[in-house]
Amino acid sequence: MLEARRGRPLDALNALDAAIRLDPNNARAWNNRGNVLGTLGRRRESTEAYQRAIELSPHDPDPLNGLGVLAVESRDWAAAVDAFTRVLEIDPGYGEARLNLAVAEAARGRTGAAQALVLDLLARRPDAALSRRAKAFLRDLRGTR
Repeated sequence: MLEARRGRPLDALNALDAAIRLDPNNARAWNNRGNVLGTLGRRRESTEAYQRAIELSPHDPDPLNGLGVLAVESRDWAAAVDAFTRVLEIDPGYGEARLNLAVAEAARGRTGAAQALVLDLLARRPDAALSRRAKAFLRDLRGTR
């Protein structure tokens, strides 16, 4: 993932594929593979990698969040809401998923639900970056009402 953060997603993918060859049951490597493939726009492969990570580690919320992000990108709001809701069932403190769920709810026209989710997120005192994104989204929500 360091390679991905350095802007070298193909190098990251090669490293993750090597890790998976060494340990095909490494759920974290499969999840990170899904992240990198999503960045590369390889949605089908990304989905498959997330699904494999879920099979290997069904209580890890990260691959579900990844599937939700893919659903948002394809404007499949029902699938996004389902994925993010499942993430929050596993980990109610997963702030990014709470904001992602708010985005999906707003896209479905449920601005009240979206606003409540963001206010709940902010009450949980997320890190500074997530807090800024949540506040900006809340301002946008209120501007559209």
